[in-house]
Amino acid sequence: MATQIKKNEYFSYYASATNEERKEFKNWLKGVMQTEIVNLTFRKTDGTLRNMRCTLLPKYLPEAIVSDKPKRKVSEESLAVFDLEKNEWRSFRYDSVTEIKFTMGDKD
Repeated sequence: MATQIKKNEYFSYYASATNEERKEFKNWLKGVMQTEIVNLTFRKTDGTLRNMRCTLLPKYLPEAIVSDKPKRKVSEESLAVFDLEKNEWRSFRYDSVTEIKFTMGDKD
């Protein structure tokens, strides 16, 4: 069965959540990403909605590439995930998420 958080429920929740509740949500979502494939909808900075099939499951992640480029600063307000349809890393802001769907134990 899919777990889903509807747009209006989540948006109002995150906007009114305490810092501790936001931290708990971020940890929960990152944990789900590390164990499942997630269909995520979020609002891009231009206002359009983007659907993304993504994960942090190690078996789907590309091998690390050694680079001389300086590492990007890690933002506490966004999460980098691997987009399974584009086969590239993408990120989204936690406060832009409108819908989360996943099936527990889904063997893709």
